[in-house]
Amino acid sequence: MSWTKPEREMVKKYLVSWIKREPLAEAIVEAMEEQKADIICVETLNNARKLWLDFLTTELHSGLSNSLAALVDKGEIEVESLPF
Repeated sequence: MSWTKPEREMVKKYLVSWIKREPLAEAIVEAMEEQKADIICVETLNNARKLWLDFLTTELHSGLSNSLAALVDKGEIEVESLPF
């Protein structure tokens, strides 16, 4: 089973309204603090942006997939509710 385009867009629209940006920003700042990144305003913002974009492109998908698999294994998400 796969989602139709309207179903996919509906889920995406809901998630966009649900996802909060502050926890993401806090996680980025914490990661930079842990690595003792220099606090130079413009450079820090550019580095934070690079960090976030790198995470999005290299780790987010696999992390979400691993979390989904773990939730399915624990029975917290039913396989039948998934669109694939």
